[in-house]
Order: sequence, then structure tokens, then C-alpha cells
Amino acid sequence: MLGIALTPALAAFAGTSAGNLSFTNTALIRPDGNSEPEISIANNSTMAIVALGWLSFGTSLWTGPFGSTPTFQGLIDAALQRSGKQVFGGEDADVDMGTTGALHASTLIALVNPTLKAAQIGVSAITCPNGATSFNISNCVAQIIDFTQSDRQWITSDGPRVFISYHDSGNSPLIHVQRSDDDGFTWRRVGDPIVSQGPATGEATFNNEEGPIVADRFTHNVYDIYAAGETGILKAKTTDFDHIFVSRSSDGGQSWTATLVFHAATPVGLNNVFPTLAVDPTNGKLYAAWSDGHTVSLSSSSDRGVTWE
Repeated sequence: MLGIALTPALAAFAGTSAGNLSFTNTALIRPDGNSEPEISIANNSTMAIVALGWLSFGTSLWTGPFGSTPTFQGLIDAALQRSGKQVFGGEDADVDMGTTGALHASTLIALVNPTLKAAQIGVSAITCPNGATSFNISNCVAQIIDFTQSDRQWITSDGPRVFISYHDSGNSPLIHVQRSDDDGFTWRRVGDPIVSQGPATGEATFNNEEGPIVADRFTHNVYDIYAAGETGILKAKTTDFDHIFVSRSSDGGQSWTATLVFHAATPVGLNNVFPTLAVDPTNGKLYAAWSDGHTVSLSSSSDRGVTWE
């Protein structure tokens, strides 16, 4: 976790070990404090780290070679503007180092009226050419792609095709997906992972917790994981989401097929805090993990998310 502190010092701590693995812990300390970090590593081992600056109202970015002490690059969503609104960044953040060499990021932003009495939550899309080589934050292009009340966005890429998923927190809490075909410069809405999934749609409407969207660079599928619950029981009595679903798209996010990965006994919450998903880029094998607040469970799929074990 990125440390919260009141001095702009950088502290390196003694290495620790667990089994045959060794670790060196480095605290990236900023005067504004930071939390909820995300990290991505490029093919050339350049890493990017983002975290939420709660006092600066922006998303901090560090980059550098894997294993090194990364360099603080600034706030990647500080320049976002919208007419008639004051824009505050750093509400949530995710980062992706693409195979094209670009750095992609998405942050949640608050768009506040001039009197500071009302706000909307929106989604930003940020692309930085040469992010994996000669990074320069002034070369990044940042834009607002949704401002109609959103929540917890995630970003992933497969070559120049980039995906951002997020909750529609104002109306239905369904999951929306936007896609860019030009490395993050322009965006358009595609299909939603929960819509048109029969009973799974009913279980997830107003009742889901979304984990990361993941693009598979081996099969070129894209996947989205979420926890959902029991229709009727959930809305009336509990917010424990006891189903884990993974939706798969084979056509660039236009259409999706949801598969139940695991169903716990009701009511058991498997959404602590988010389920998570990863894919092996060498063979397309999927790994899903989730927690009930006490233990962590893992499931894998070798057939592109059709069956899980």
C-alpha cells in the first residue's frame, strides 16, 4: 500500500522474506497522502503506479523500471475541465501499460457546481504515448468520457484496443463498457456485461460488485468479473452478494455471455471488497479470486471462461 505521511521524503525499508521469495519494501510518501494503489508493468518491465491523493484531489502517478524506486510524475487528472463545473480527481483510479508502449489510466472524478452544493461522479480516460519509455506527463491526453453518475472504473488493453468498465451508480448499478480502437484517444459505448443474461441479469441489477475488466492478449477475448446476489432476498434483507460471475466477450465488447463461477450459501458475502480476475497472456488461462471477509478462494478456467474449477 502506498503510504500516507506529512513529509515529502522517500523511505526505503529493510528487505523482508517469505519462503523462498525476497522483497524490498519502499514507501512512496507524498505530503498530500495517498491510498488505494494500482500497478501495471509493461513488456519492457517499466512499471506504473497510481494512487489517490486525498488532500490534492488528484491521482498520483509514479513510473520507473521494475525493481527500482519509481519517479513521481505528478497528478494525471489535474488538467481535466468541464464548462460550468469544478473538477476534482482522485476518487478511484486504475492503470494499464499497453503493448503499444502507451500508458493508459482511468480515474473517477467529481464534477461540482460553482456553489459547491451539488456534484456528479464521472469517468476519465487518459492515454500517454511512450509511457513505457520516455515518459512525459505533458504528452498525456485526458478527457471525460462519462459524467452521469458512475463508480469504480477499471481499464485494460489488447494492443491499440483499450477498454474501460464502470458502474452506472445513478440509475441501475449495471456495468457499462467503453472501447477505444486508437490506443485511448477516442471512445464509444459498447455492450454491457450484465444485460441480456437471463436470470443472471435479474440477480445483478442493483445487486452487484464489479471487479476488473481484463483483455486477453492471447485469445483477444475480454472478460469482466462481478459478484451478484439473490433476487428478492438481496434487496429486502441483505447486501451480501453470494454469486461470482465472469462475463466473456469475443467481439470487442459488443455482446457478452455470463458464466456462474461459484455460488455460496445465502447469505454469504463474496464481495469483500472486489472479486478479481487475471489471465495468463501465454495461453489464455483465467484465474478468478474472491473473499468472504475471512478466506480467499481461487478458481481457474482453461476453456476461455466456459467452465471453472
